[in-house]
Amino acid sequence: MIGTAALVVALALCRVGKPANWHRTKVGMLSVVLTVAYTVLSERINLARGSWSYSAWMPVLPWIEVGLAPVAQWIIVPTIAWWWANRYYVLRWQLR
Repeated sequence: MIGTAALVVALALCRVGKPANWHRTKVGMLSVVLTVAYTVLSERINLARGSWSYSAWMPVLPWIEVGLAPVAQWIIVPTIAWWWANRYYVLRWQLR
């Protein structure tokens, strides 16, 4: 749901029209930024409330005090999914 909401917001902010006219890099990067921003905010709120805590094994990013795994998840997974969903356009562009 987080990824889908971020994609919808990114598409709205980029004012895209037909899929053939999308600025794929811009939309993909904005989606990743939005998911990471939401994740950092959500993690910080839930850590402050005591809803959950990290194990001693969880690497924590020192400047934002959020676990590395949740942040990395929202960088790596959407990037791979966006690439996979757009591989046809990427391959077509490379063949030109």
